[in-house]
Amino acid sequence: KLRDPNAPPVGAIEDLLLSIMAGTGIALVACLFANTAAALSTASAAARRRSEMLSQRMFEMRQAFFPKTLRMRVKQTYEHMANAGRTDRVGMLEDPTLSLDLRRNLAFHMYGAALRRVPFLAAIPERYLKCLAQKVQTRTYTPGDLLIMAGEVSSELFILRSGKVRSVADDGSPLHQTTLGAGCFFGELCFLDICSKRATSIQCVEFCNAIVLTVEAFTQLGLTGLLNEMRMEAHLLMEVDDDAL
Repeated sequence: KLRDPNAPPVGAIEDLLLSIMAGTGIALVACLFANTAAALSTASAAARRRSEMLSQRMFEMRQAFFPKTLRMRVKQTYEHMANAGRTDRVGMLEDPTLSLDLRRNLAFHMYGAALRRVPFLAAIPERYLKCLAQKVQTRTYTPGDLLIMAGEVSSELFILRSGKVRSVADDGSPLHQTTLGAGCFFGELCFLDICSKRATSIQCVEFCNAIVLTVEAFTQLGLTGLLNEMRMEAHLLMEVDDDAL
């Protein structure tokens, strides 16, 4: 086969291809290092903020003569948050730079599955559940903390994302040997029956992260009608259970 005498030599073409590949590889490596450096910088900044906040809290508590046991619990909480690598994703759901609909979709991705675990929330249309997901509160509890206390009037629903809790008597002794873990929920009776009192106290056994849904979230979203429907269905189910007994 005849070769075009004006075409560059084969070796030159290979050298050109190798140069392009090498340049592309260098660019990709540079991008990788840049992204890694940015991530490390963000992580370092977050760690520095946590450390500064902890130092400030410890100083404030020493100045106010808080007992060592309370100071240590605060310190353990900050250390747990650092070791767990938690980031303030809640801020993302409140960032006005993002559209409200986008924030609701992000919240649904984060909390939708947990909300669906609650039977009376499972059948709620997705468009409403997204709105509720964006309204949930996230809370961290230290071992020994009471999440809810017997006798208090409340209307919050708790869903555990991690950690363990147990029901306790007034003196702090366990009422049962079993504990509740990730995926479990409690507080639904007061949530569905407003102004009712908590029947038992729930105490944190190991560091817990929970999402909390309030009745106020339904009110703010104009979903009181939906809430009333859930309450009516729950009351009907309880009546059926009572008749069965």
